[in-house]
Amino acid sequence: MGELRVIVAAVLAVLLFMAPAARAELALADSGCGAATGRDGDADAALAQIDRNGCSGLGTMPGERQWMIVSFPDPIELSQSSLLRTKIAHFTRIGVRIDTADGRSVTRSWDPSITQHNRLPTSLFTLPLDVTAPIQRIAVFVDDTQSADALSNVAIVPAEDAAARRTTGALLFALLCGLIAVPILYNLAFLAVLRERFLVWHIAMAGAILVYAATASGLMLELFPALSLRARMEVLHWSFGASISAGAVFLTCYVERSSLSPRMLFLLRAAAAWAILVNVALSFAPLSTPADFDLLHDAGLGVVMLVTIAAITQALRRGSRAAIFVAAGWSIIILSLLDRLARAFGFYDAPLFFNDVLYFGLAFETVVTALGVAGRFLAIRRERDRACEHAETMERLAETDPLTGILNRRALQRHYEQGPPPIAVALVDLDHFKGINDAHGHDVGDRVLRIAAQALDGSGANIAGRMGGEEFVLLLYGSRPERTAEQLRQAITARVARHVPGLDRPVTASMGLVRPTPEADFEAVCAAADRLLYAAKADGRNRLVGAPPSALGVAA
Repeated sequence: MGELRVIVAAVLAVLLFMAPAARAELALADSGCGAATGRDGDADAALAQIDRNGCSGLGTMPGERQWMIVSFPDPIELSQSSLLRTKIAHFTRIGVRIDTADGRSVTRSWDPSITQHNRLPTSLFTLPLDVTAPIQRIAVFVDDTQSADALSNVAIVPAEDAAARRTTGALLFALLCGLIAVPILYNLAFLAVLRERFLVWHIAMAGAILVYAATASGLMLELFPALSLRARMEVLHWSFGASISAGAVFLTCYVERSSLSPRMLFLLRAAAAWAILVNVALSFAPLSTPADFDLLHDAGLGVVMLVTIAAITQALRRGSRAAIFVAAGWSIIILSLLDRLARAFGFYDAPLFFNDVLYFGLAFETVVTALGVAGRFLAIRRERDRACEHAETMERLAETDPLTGILNRRALQRHYEQGPPPIAVALVDLDHFKGINDAHGHDVGDRVLRIAAQALDGSGANIAGRMGGEEFVLLLYGSRPERTAEQLRQAITARVARHVPGLDRPVTASMGLVRPTPEADFEAVCAAADRLLYAAKADGRNRLVGAPPSALGVAA
């Protein structure tokens, strides 16, 4: 729980850092009335519509030209440097008509390039007002817009406030994009070592967040200055939807297997697909009003968010350690999206800087979740290393003779067939071994077998193994295998005499040695060596018998 306290403290620190000083701005959307006309309609036509139908919500009426009209009972005075600030949404034309208290009207309009020249971080831009007389009414229109954002976020701000936001925002977003990019590089390095799906999905999620932050901040225009407004809006929608979709899939394979029920896993995968379908609908479905676009966007992605919250909650209740990092990392994003949904459905109003929280939350999520990913990566790697060590141990045990500790028949055959071909193969048998067991007991007999195995196994590149009982096999690789085999055979007698006192006679060994041809298999070589071993025993034991030329797969 110590990690959780540190992460929560970091969340609070980020939120405190983000809390801005009060700004001298005048929000207009809350007191504005919506109207819609044809593309050639003017403010008088919009006012006539409002007089007939009453004050409508912004973007709720069908029409090519959407209006927001604000009338001031008491005319307001502005400084000459005041700007009209609003949020970027797709349009083909945007304009403002200002009616002053002295009866004059000033109308200006701009094409989408104004969003590039006068852009601010977090998908905002400004329009010049250039009016010093007291203002009686402001009418803002946008043509062919998909969303009411360009109307519902209108505010009058001082030019110096916009300039400060542009400067500090550019620096902060450059930092945020850098923070988001670093975990991507780390995950790519992790992926080269450990092929885990959650690394792929976290890279996809962080990559989409990076594209979204770079586009919303305007940094994308530094790389692609010719990018059209429509293209930018599509990039924003798709990158945001892709980050949510990838995040849902990431959650399914990141938390521990037992942390999510099969039903919850299904819901998360369905939510990921739903996020993509919502984006398809936003891009291609015919919507009657801009407000329909906003409703589909907020409600559609809100469903994904609710499923994600439910999944994180279930994982936390089941004791998932990975879910702690996800819950902490996604906390700012979830709170920001809940705030946006609540404001979108009219539950309350909030200052504009609440919108900025999402961008900091995206960067914070990427960094915190990356810490969790790193921890999960190390845990999985430790588990994999332990599994590999266990597998190696089990394989070693499966190929090791339990009494003597040298290779068993299976391992000897594998070395013969897969390793470099031996120059010679010798079969060794201890003479009169049954008498040792009968006279001194099996404990002494087992000790004799272990000492004999040690004598055979300490011979450099040669490989020794136990076939069973008192019978051993040597794979010999030296240039003079017969001499080496004889030295090892005699070493058995010397080492047993030194380490097993009290025997009534020396322990000797008989040996049959063959030189295999390339086509001889292990069984044929052992069979040929076994015949020579019997010949050694028939000749009186305690000797080595080599192979004469043979047509049975071995040669002298």
